[in-house]
Amino acid sequence: MTGQEATNQQEWDAFLCAQRFSPFLQSWTMGEVYRDTGQEPIRLEIREGNELIGICQCIIVPARRGKHVTVPYGPVVSNFELRTSDFETKLISVLKDIAQAHNCSFIRISPFWPVSTPPILGTKSSTLHLLAEHIWYLPLTEPNPWKQQTRQADQRMTPRSQEEILQEMRQNTRNLIRRAERDGVAVMASDDPVRDLSIFIDLHEETRRRHHFTPYTNEFFRSQVKRFSERHECTLYLAKYQGEIIATSIHMHMGGETSYHHGAS
Repeated sequence: MTGQEATNQQEWDAFLCAQRFSPFLQSWTMGEVYRDTGQEPIRLEIREGNELIGICQCIIVPARRGKHVTVPYGPVVSNFELRTSDFETKLISVLKDIAQAHNCSFIRISPFWPVSTPPILGTKSSTLHLLAEHIWYLPLTEPNPWKQQTRQADQRMTPRSQEEILQEMRQNTRNLIRRAERDGVAVMASDDPVRDLSIFIDLHEETRRRHHFTPYTNEFFRSQVKRFSERHECTLYLAKYQGEIIATSIHMHMGGETSYHHGAS
């Protein structure tokens, strides 16, 4: 088993899209977004012989709390059974070398794995960063792709009806959607996300002032929308009420998954 830096974007994204979970934060494009905003991406690939069995995009973050290496929603492996002690020892060893070479204080790993998955050897659990995306996961097709180990390109997928999708939402969410429809709220996808990003940024600043949170920078929004839109992997939604845009949201697409990433109202 070997670990080295990846150099082939096409092979990287093809591997990611073939997995059961395809988190866009591990996509090659997202690494370039981080680079645009002053955070260096380092992409590692793990091979068994010539076979690619895992990828791990890590980011060098110059944060106030200490310069560190972060692995957002990674590593991604082709099979959980491949997470052997040898695999994890190799991965942690390479990450430590990267951290030391960049004078980092710690490594933060946030894998997109079920909560029951044992932690990576040599790491400490941090419940603060447990992810809850599974609560909001909505399959749009049958069979459910997340119930399979890997994606099968030739498998026939049947779209689910709108009513079936609504029934899997929380009751309060369903009620709010139906109320918005009755009240005349219209939601549309922008035909030019880069052009309409200024609308999102203005609403996002209003949202930030109202809720007092630390936001992503406008530079980050611009880079992310530009780079993913170039690959047709980004959708900007606009919600209009009585002629006024009252809410916007940014969604990323990767490997048959759409992920809500930013919102403003």
